[in-house]
Order: sequence, then C-alpha cells, then structure tokens
Amino acid sequence: MLHTAPFTAAYASRRQPVRDLITAGRYRDALMMLATLRQSVSADLAMMADMAECLWAVGEGPPARGLLASATSLAPEVAQLWARLGNVCLGMGDRKGALAAFERAAALDPNSAMILSNLDRLHSFERKSHKARRIKSLAERKS
Repeated sequence: MLHTAPFTAAYASRRQPVRDLITAGRYRDALMMLATLRQSVSADLAMMADMAECLWAVGEGPPARGLLASATSLAPEVAQLWARLGNVCLGMGDRKGALAAFERAAALDPNSAMILSNLDRLHSFERKSHKARRIKSLAERKS
C-alpha cells in the first residue's frame, strides 16, 4: 500500500474494490472503476499509482510512465513511486531512466531489498555492456 500525502480520505474509502480488481488481475475493470471515481474524487498519489499499475498491466507503458513521473514530481520524497517508475522504465527498455529512478529510490530508502536488488542488477548490466563495448572497440582497431 502506498502511504503518502496527499492521500485523500475520499479515495481511501473507495480504494478497496479497486485493489480487489487489481489483485484478481482484472486491470481493465479496475481502470473503468478508476475512471468513474475520477469524476467524483480528486486524484491523489494512491489513485495515480493504482492507475499506472493498471495501465502498465494492460500494455499501456507510456501513460503509466507519465502518471508515475507526475506522481514523483508531486511527492519526490516517496521511494515507492520512484521504484515503480524504475520498474516501468526498465520494462519499456529505458535502462538510463530506470537507473535514475532506482538511484533516487535507493537514496530515499537505502534499506529496501527490492530497490537495491534492481539497482544492483542495472549496475551489473551497465558494467557488462561497457565491457562488451570496450572489447568490440579493441577488436575493431585490430582489424
């Protein structure tokens, strides 16, 4: 659960049915419920995170990324939002964006095993990628 401000009581009191749909893998139904709720409830960080989760699950990466980017600008101190943004960036193939998001998340929550694991994996990939580029460059010079 995302514990942040602004977290409105209006959405909090209506969130459980949305979370139940998400848990059941019924992301499109959850998106429809969220669209209806947005007509009567101001969007807060939890609603934005729930919408981004659903959008990502149905293959709508760019809108999910946009929502999470907006959420991190509203609450830059929330590591969970940065981690979610990192996961979406990673899933979209944006390793630089993912690395930046996970580095920010790790700075905010240096004890999160999930954040540190993702960050370590990205750093490992970058080291391997750099090494491969260096080897290729050396091989090209020899030929």
